[in-house]
Amino acid sequence: MKLVGRIHSRCGACLRSPCHHGPQSGAAGAMVGPSMVNMTGDDSGIMAEYTTIAEVGSIAEGKSAVFKVQGRMIAVFNVGGQYHAIDDFCPHMGASLAEGHVEEDTVTCPWHAWRFRVTDGTWCDNPRIKIDAFPVRLEGNQIQVLVEEKPPLP
Repeated sequence: MKLVGRIHSRCGACLRSPCHHGPQSGAAGAMVGPSMVNMTGDDSGIMAEYTTIAEVGSIAEGKSAVFKVQGRMIAVFNVGGQYHAIDDFCPHMGASLAEGHVEEDTVTCPWHAWRFRVTDGTWCDNPRIKIDAFPVRLEGNQIQVLVEEKPPLP
């Protein structure tokens, strides 16, 4: 079982571990049981788990929120009543994409206006470049995201 708390991306300090806002910083965290998925489709043993991050309706239409899942910052967007999840950090200078302007299926980085599709993480100005996108599902009234734990850098 995992407890996931919402992160205040505006202060930037939440990247510290543990977060100074506490485990449920400003939004209700949620407990979720295991729901394991083989991320590679083979027998490599790499498994990931869907994690409940919020309740349906807690992220308003056209808005976003950022959550820490499996040690990663994940931006979750509500576009047309559908939820999409991508890496929160813009690869250009590290700004929080969850703080960006959302129009249709595109988020614009608040610092230097790089644009990414929230549906698949593609950089709109150069489709060969992508940031990570994550599967999202609804289980009852819960929004769940599937994030593979990223190995630490050497």
